[in-house]
Amino acid sequence: MQQIEFTYRSTNIDPSISVMLFMRLNGIYIYEKFFDFGREEELSLFTKFPEYEEYKMEEAWESDAQFYVMESTQDVDTFLRTCDWEFFNPKKCVFIDTTKDGFLKELTEAIGGVQYIRYRGNTSLLHDIIDILEPDRTEREFLKNVAEIYCEKKVWQLNLVGKYFYPAETQERFDEVTDAYREVVHALKNKLNMYGVRLGDKSTIGMYIRYAVCNLAYEANLYCIRNKKTQIYWPESIVRPLSQLAGNLKENRFKDSVELLLTQVYDNLMMEPNRAYKKYLEMCREPYSAFCYYKKAEYWIHFGDNTRHAIRYYLHSAVHFPQYYQAWFHLGIAYVQTGEYRRALEAFRNVKVILRNRRYESVLRPIELEYLYRAYCCSGYIQYNCFGDFDMALKEDLGAEKVWSEIDDSRFYLLLDDKEDAEYIKSTIKQQFNIGSLYRIIYKLAMKAGDSYLAEGYHKKMQKIQNKTIV
Repeated sequence: MQQIEFTYRSTNIDPSISVMLFMRLNGIYIYEKFFDFGREEELSLFTKFPEYEEYKMEEAWESDAQFYVMESTQDVDTFLRTCDWEFFNPKKCVFIDTTKDGFLKELTEAIGGVQYIRYRGNTSLLHDIIDILEPDRTEREFLKNVAEIYCEKKVWQLNLVGKYFYPAETQERFDEVTDAYREVVHALKNKLNMYGVRLGDKSTIGMYIRYAVCNLAYEANLYCIRNKKTQIYWPESIVRPLSQLAGNLKENRFKDSVELLLTQVYDNLMMEPNRAYKKYLEMCREPYSAFCYYKKAEYWIHFGDNTRHAIRYYLHSAVHFPQYYQAWFHLGIAYVQTGEYRRALEAFRNVKVILRNRRYESVLRPIELEYLYRAYCCSGYIQYNCFGDFDMALKEDLGAEKVWSEIDDSRFYLLLDDKEDAEYIKSTIKQQFNIGSLYRIIYKLAMKAGDSYLAEGYHKKMQKIQNKTIV
């Protein structure tokens, strides 16, 4: 069990997010696909980038299983319409029915040979998935232990706050997050000890849980670095067990996962970009290529001083995972640096297209909100400063403000059990965007466009922000 396809409606957040984060925690690669963003939509992203043909994959990678999260008959219909029946393998196909009464069972049974799971809660769902995927009895038992700790400690919520959110505003908040990481790492190590297994054992027993411990320690340290604090785990204490595990594993997909995490430790914790880059070079093969090409592009932006190389690798990344909105956004930034402003606008447009469905359903995640907001702002900057188009610049900047105003409406935070925590996160997100600066830009554009009514409205908004700051 090392890599799976996970197809769901892009607006589905429960249980999709918690399942995918659990798999990634344990080193199981997930390739995301969407019912509401198919091949036709993917190809439309590359209309203005004909050179993408050079970067196409020569052959598709083989998945261990294909999961489909079904919310309604519409998802079943989409599956039936788009499935490549010539290569369809029912033994690998798993339907997760998230409807309240499980009424999709008969529909999926009609397909024949597929496996069916009715969603009754995260712990039972993860247990069912583990039973289907992992043939080894011992590893199944270890993984179920991880699943129980994962659900009990709400690790997926910790992951969202620690890995995908902003630095802590207070020492108290920082301590809460790092204490939570310590608690989960300690709980997982205790499970290993109960079975007489050690993190650095010269064997592969408990490989997934050992990976999870190292992965969480890595994320905890990364959180410390983002907060400009001392790392709580010695990086070498993460490198040694990962190196030992990689050395014990045969050449297979899980070994690739271990090597990739080890490379990220060198890259982000030990600050050895050249060493990490060499490892990323070795790993630019399916299915990890999208992430590895992205990291290679980052290297050329931050260390190699070669934006052309970065553009090439960002495009590589997007070809391997077309919905990789981060790759598209940074591709746009790179095009701005090379003066290719039309292409930059197209790259930023793709960010908006990819996130459109989630936005309309009000389920954007914090990191998605940030990228979408910045895509609008960057587009506005180009329209005004590079093309002198006041009207288009105004349209883009008004779009950015609308994204900011939609933060309060997001249903994503309903997944968080603590309502106060949800409100804190919303408030923090809104504060990260310099809305006052955006108001000033919109005011100036409205004045240049001769729209005095709009200008007056934003002048009032500017004053309101200023008064709050003074108070």
